[in-house]
Amino acid sequence: MRGCRSGQTGVAKDHVAKCLRRFESCSPHKMISKTQINKKAQRKNEELKKVIFLLKKESKKEPKFLTVAKYLAFPTKKRIEVGLSKIDKYSKEGETIIVPGKVLQGRLTKKINIVAFRVSKKALETIKNSGSNFMNMEEFVKKGKKDFKVII
Repeated sequence: MRGCRSGQTGVAKDHVAKCLRRFESCSPHKMISKTQINKKAQRKNEELKKVIFLLKKESKKEPKFLTVAKYLAFPTKKRIEVGLSKIDKYSKEGETIIVPGKVLQGRLTKKINIVAFRVSKKALETIKNSGSNFMNMEEFVKKGKKDFKVII
């Protein structure tokens, strides 16, 4: 993993937590412009294109949306997949968590709001059983909520 602005290299628990707290400034990937996001968003998946362009449009109001759009524009092999256990570990009760990719199954003990582009069937079942809520990314952006945390 490349070093981040904080000067650390490698993957450690405290580094991951630090990156989650300072999402924009500690990203392991280089920043790309809106034009490059447009070029990378030229995919066959119409739903993904729609969400990326919607996030880009709303990034004027909330800058974190541009970073989420950047991660969604990654190639399929580099797309982000996060397990519920990791979400449970790094979130607090009642928080809204955005995953710019797919949520996979795991253990969830807290009642939180999860927003993602995709979710596996078993993960959705676990989310419902724990009393948490799941929302599609497009619905979340249209509602215009601003208080959220991004997990990569």
